Amino acid sequence: MLPNLLLFALTGFASASPTGLLTTSHDLQAREIHADELHARALVNHPKDLIIDSGDLNDYIKKHPNSDSVVYLKDKQSFVPLSSVSVVEDKEAKDDKSKRQYTGPCYVYDQWQARDSQSYWGPWETASGCLYTGLSEGSGTRTISWSKSVSVEVSGGLDWNPIKDVLGVSLGLAVTNTWTDGGKIDCNIPAGSVGQIWAQKYLGEAHMWKRMCQSCGASGQKCLGDWEEAGFVKAPTDGSDPDKNLNTGCSTGNENVKC
Repeated sequence: MLPNLLLFALTGFASASPTGLLTTSHDLQAREIHADELHARALVNHPKDLIIDSGDLNDYIKKHPNSDSVVYLKDKQSFVPLSSVSVVEDKEAKDDKSKRQYTGPCYVYDQWQARDSQSYWGPWETASGCLYTGLSEGSGTRTISWSKSVSVEVSGGLDWNPIKDVLGVSLGLAVTNTWTDGGKIDCNIPAGSVGQIWAQKYLGEAHMWKRMCQSCGASGQKCLGDWEEAGFVKAPTDGSDPDKNLNTGCSTGNENVKC
């Protein structure tokens, strides 16, 4: 997938974030995604067979043992990674004679929510070395090879696998733990100057909240604690949407490069 190519001379690199000088149709401001929109996006973007009511979770787990899918509970507006499911004894049903005959598997699992979610263009960063031109060479077009890699950032010891779908579906973006791209860009460099490629990647982030819950055949459902913040995650898009992937630009002049 080719990045959106923007050729320009960037100035004012003191902040190492020259986004204010970019002329583009893209919205460079962080866009916060509220709970109602997160829910709507989950209903649209998540596979339909993985969207259920919490009352159907017990049966769903029985039918899909050892699954690593992530189920969306539409009535709870939360996600359940099936990899978090474990089987425990239904003590309440065991001690209640009226329920004993209906005793079935009792499952403990994690419910997840993405909160304070945002998607935005990240900072401009260098994506190549510097190419210098001599005074005798004159101004002209030079080809510069570039490459850029962006990795997921997590805190709180979060495991990427179960939260990938939670983050991506909530944002309405396809995210990845590591994104890499590269190529060659023609850059018009004045005589006696220098050129360098800079790049700006589209990102999504959220604070991840979790609580442990229980679903039992005879005793119903209950959660075993309150919601707690489990950590923070920021991830790059995977490049499948060209409008929310990458901007690149050629910067020229000694004061506008980082060599």
